[in-house]
Amino acid sequence: VEMYWKAWENVHEVTVKADGPPRMQGLGSKQFPHGVISEGGSENYDGSLAVALFGRWAFRACGADATIRWALGRVDASGSVSNVDGSFGREAHGPPIAGLAAWRLYQITGDKVKLEPLLAPLVRRHAYITTKYTAEPKPKTDNPRDKPKVRRLIAPGFSVLPGPAPEAEQSAEAVGLLLQETVFLRKVTRTLSADKAERVYEELVERGSADLGAMWDPDLKMFTGQNAENEPSERRSLVPLWGLIGGEVPVDVSQAALGALRDPNLFYRRTLFPLLPKTDPVYDGSGGVRPLYSYLTLRSLIDCGLYEQAGRAAESMLRVYEHAAGSSLTLFDKYGAETRTPAAQAKPNSLEAGLIVIAALIEAVIGIDVDAPRSEVHWSVRRTDRHGIANLRFGTNLVTLRCEPRNSPRAAPSLSLECEQPFTLSLAWGSKKAKRRFPEGRHQWTP
Repeated sequence: VEMYWKAWENVHEVTVKADGPPRMQGLGSKQFPHGVISEGGSENYDGSLAVALFGRWAFRACGADATIRWALGRVDASGSVSNVDGSFGREAHGPPIAGLAAWRLYQITGDKVKLEPLLAPLVRRHAYITTKYTAEPKPKTDNPRDKPKVRRLIAPGFSVLPGPAPEAEQSAEAVGLLLQETVFLRKVTRTLSADKAERVYEELVERGSADLGAMWDPDLKMFTGQNAENEPSERRSLVPLWGLIGGEVPVDVSQAALGALRDPNLFYRRTLFPLLPKTDPVYDGSGGVRPLYSYLTLRSLIDCGLYEQAGRAAESMLRVYEHAAGSSLTLFDKYGAETRTPAAQAKPNSLEAGLIVIAALIEAVIGIDVDAPRSEVHWSVRRTDRHGIANLRFGTNLVTLRCEPRNSPRAAPSLSLECEQPFTLSLAWGSKKAKRRFPEGRHQWTP
């Protein structure tokens, strides 16, 4: 809990307190408006989206909305985004999470008016990264009938290595990254009744899901890129698992794939989760773990219904962060997979760590998620101690939820709750589920 509040203090320290001249007018300006979270005063598109993923949990007090609008306002007409913070070169190169960030923010605000202007830059960015990830190699012969297969590539600079092996015809990393971004862009278009665009993204989701499923290798226990002979030809990593966010891949494949997160020879290490498996020749236990990568992996578990595994993993992460934080409660942007300490040259007071000490705490450990457009809270109750969340704001409502101690995870939870407006609570515990609509006021409920 102390790290939770420390992360919010770090956010407050770098939030723009007043508009600088000239005042930003709508999307597209590079001026920092009031409320934008700007670490080091830099124009970091990737970092802004990461902050929005946890800043949503205090969207009234935190500048998550202003930050994501500012970030997407930097997507130019071609879909490109320039990072000018001096560390990554010209083009923003992180995993594509703009659609995920925009959709998750909408889920907690329920504000369709603020979602609508984000659609155009989301569409441009999606088209741009699709082009970046897709290339057509040269024919092997001069025969015009020797038409080359389409080859998916990794965005330059993101992957640990510069893309798949030269012989790869399909990259599991690229397929997974594009799939999760397309899933949430489809949700946005559906919400905004952009029917024609929704149908396009629906087809892309179906295709991407099938492609990723076909890249599952039961012997390697991982998704992997393939060459022309359908043989493994890509360095294995966490990245393809992020294609499971949104729950679009068939259950049998996704559950098998996520088993790699329980395998000590792959990703189940002292600090969860390293980007590369332990079996990789260049695996380095002194680093390899970033809050963003760990959070995206947790979302894969949650969206595939593995709440218990996600909760235990998040608790393990928090213990490592607490161990490394010391009395100063310093949070870092990189950790060692084997050391449980900050990686070499890790940046202290990292905003990205809020993805674990704020978002993962609420979403995986406590097990809460919200659907403001439907005025609904989803709570997967797995802990047996007294726990909950106070002053949870979603939409225009304010809710407090508490669960009393239980003898076992299978015991029915005894809840006390308070709300300013009517809402629906959807509850899951053990193998059971219950749902109830509550009017405003204070209530007790044991389903």
